[in-house]
Amino acid sequence: MKPHTTHNTQSTDLKNPSEIEIWSQLPKPPARCPYTSLSRSKICELILPCKANNFRPPVVSRSLKSSKYAKRGIRIFSVNSLISWIAAQPTDNTQS
Repeated sequence: MKPHTTHNTQSTDLKNPSEIEIWSQLPKPPARCPYTSLSRSKICELILPCKANNFRPPVVSRSLKSSKYAKRGIRIFSVNSLISWIAAQPTDNTQS
């Protein structure tokens, strides 16, 4: 699976506008995300509005369609956004 990269000049959610934003397709089952090792279903939970995220997805995604009349498209998600979400999660500091 090849990651999609774009030069981000309009986004305000990145600290530095010259950073390259990496976009990736959802992994095919049973493969996992090459950047985070998350499963396809977990990534879908984070990028699509659903009950698990109160219908407010924390990770940015886009649907690329061949035309505005197309019914289906390719769903891609921002790897930067996913990694930022993971970094913002509380750590478990319990020792066994």
